[in-house]
Amino acid sequence: VSTKNTSTTVSLKKRRRSKGSFSKLDEVASRVGLLVMQCHENSSIPSLHEVLTKSVQDEIENDPYTLNKFEQFLLKSHCEENYEFWRSCDGYLLKYDNDDFDIQKGNSKIYKKFIRANSPMECNLPEDIKQNFRESYHHGSRVPKDTLCRARQHSWSLMKDAYRQYVRQVCKRSGCCNSRSVSRSE
Repeated sequence: VSTKNTSTTVSLKKRRRSKGSFSKLDEVASRVGLLVMQCHENSSIPSLHEVLTKSVQDEIENDPYTLNKFEQFLLKSHCEENYEFWRSCDGYLLKYDNDDFDIQKGNSKIYKKFIRANSPMECNLPEDIKQNFRESYHHGSRVPKDTLCRARQHSWSLMKDAYRQYVRQVCKRSGCCNSRSVSRSE
């Protein structure tokens, strides 16, 4: 799709079936917005994953799509709890199988900060996920891995929404993208 200010290019690996047609996965991926957008200045808008995994050394000074700038946006938008929760779950998973992992400390940190009602950064999670965290906290047991993964996925989907808003804001300020293209951003 091209307009006078933007062009959107699909950057999906084409997984073909034996008959040469796109797979269902490709069809779904294109519908949910796994697109790489390009501004009229020929600079790409990175995906949320790229922003979260880019090293600080790789960040360009004038790049509006850095982790630091996205974090600032989350703070101003009062939705940083999803990012912080996602990071905490990642940390928990990284230490999950370590013998020296302090389960009580890990559970307490996540439960008191993100799960407990009226906690400082209470996350909007499905009740069954909250219940699994509550039980692990009260029993001193590891949060089940599937619960951690589902919780991370839920937070990820909320962060994707926030990232779309962030991209819209950046594009609006720079005048480089139209809102239709931006809405397809990951």
